Amino acid sequence: YGISPQTISRIMTEYCIAEQELSLKGSYRYLSMDEIFYKRNSDGEALYYWVLNDISDYSKVNTIRIELGRNKTDVVDRLKELSNPHKVKAVCIDMWKQYLEAVQEVLPNAYVVVDGFHVLQLAEREFEKIRKRLGNTLNDKKDLKKDAKLFTTNLFKLNDDELDTVETYLKIYPELEIAYFLNQELYEFYNMKDYEQAFNYLVEWSQEVLKSNIAEMKSILNT
Repeated sequence: YGISPQTISRIMTEYCIAEQELSLKGSYRYLSMDEIFYKRNSDGEALYYWVLNDISDYSKVNTIRIELGRNKTDVVDRLKELSNPHKVKAVCIDMWKQYLEAVQEVLPNAYVVVDGFHVLQLAEREFEKIRKRLGNTLNDKKDLKKDAKLFTTNLFKLNDDELDTVETYLKIYPELEIAYFLNQELYEFYNMKDYEQAFNYLVEWSQEVLKSNIAEMKSILNT
């Protein structure tokens, strides 16, 4: 078409700048932030793209911006560019502490919501540590590994044979039994709709975790 690559690049750059400025001027009630792995640098350090989304209408998520770098300073500077920060009611994040600190600094009136997926994922990882250190023989360890998925599946989703298998293991390993039911109770916590009920439930669950004296369960509680 007789248009140089430089002209196309300039037009595209101007368009992107205008779109970003328009996005930053928006009024958002609910935001979410996450990251996308990019690559490792020459020192082996992982590099991530930081992503900020508008989830005010959850059926139509809109990306506000994507930038390289996810540390607190980066996130604080970018959140300060929002034109209407006072209108943000809540921000959904994972358990990256620097996201929490950035939101608290720039959006002090917004609730911070940790996606339950990340908590349950952590619980599964910690439960796996318990499972791996149990088993008196190599065959025992292999059996536990073979059926590992059963332990991190919601109890009500198991069929009769799977329930029998789980029950057999729990009778053999008392520590596994305690941790198993504590994890199952954590799943149930996320099904609750009433705040007071959920709060009281979590308090009781915390006391049970401390009483169990299982290091991995305490790690979940600390998080």
